[in-house]
Amino acid sequence: MKSRKDPIRTGDFNMKDMCDRVWLDEKGIRRFSPTYYMSVFWLKRIMKNIRGRILDVGCGDCSKVDCLNNGNTLYVGIDHSEVAVGKAREKGYKVYKQDATNFLLNDKFDAILAIDLLEHVREDYKVLECCWNNLK
Repeated sequence: MKSRKDPIRTGDFNMKDMCDRVWLDEKGIRRFSPTYYMSVFWLKRIMKNIRGRILDVGCGDCSKVDCLNNGNTLYVGIDHSEVAVGKAREKGYKVYKQDATNFLLNDKFDAILAIDLLEHVREDYKVLECCWNNLK
C-alpha cells in the first residue's frame, strides 16, 4: 500500500511558515489544515511569476502570504475585520480596513488575490467588480 506524502516530512512546505496552522488534537497527535497547505502550495508557485503590486482582498491577518513575498512585489491587503487588520499591521504589512464589496484604492495593481473569500460573500459579483476596477 502506497503511503501519502506528508508535506512536513517531504519538505514541500516550510514549517516555520506553517507553524500557526499546526495544532495538537485531544490525543496529543499533531494535525494540520490540508486546505491551508494546498492554498500555500499553489500560491508559492503562482507568486514566482508575479512582479509589481499585489492586492489581497480579504487578507485577514496575512498568515497565508507570510511565506509568499518573493522580493519583486509590493503587497497591500484589505479586510473588513479590525482585529485581523491590526494583526497584519503588527507583522509590518500595509493593510486597510475596507469592505470587499465596495472598495476603490488610489493605486492600481498588477495582480489581485481573493483567497478563501468569494464563498463567504453574498454579493460576490460586487467583489469582482471592485477587483476589476483596481487592476492596471
